[in-house]
Amino acid sequence: MRVLIVTPRAVPPQLLVTLAAATGTAVVGVGQPVTLTATVRPATDGADVVSSYAWTFGDSTTAETDGNITTHVYTSNGAKTATAVV
Repeated sequence: MRVLIVTPRAVPPQLLVTLAAATGTAVVGVGQPVTLTATVRPATDGADVVSSYAWTFGDSTTAETDGNITTHVYTSNGAKTATAVV
């Protein structure tokens, strides 16, 4: 079985990307879906509603979502850093 290490990191200003099951570094199986969540800090109280998130998964792939949660499947071994921009 192949595995890879995914390291979410904070992206300025105040956007944190975390794994659904854990924060920090996690080992994810190649070919297995991983769920990532972006959280804006401090939380907005409706004044600045985030309408979309641009994701970079650290493996030359990207995605754009309307919500703050995305799922990605990595197809190769190695350390990856996932980020999101609002």
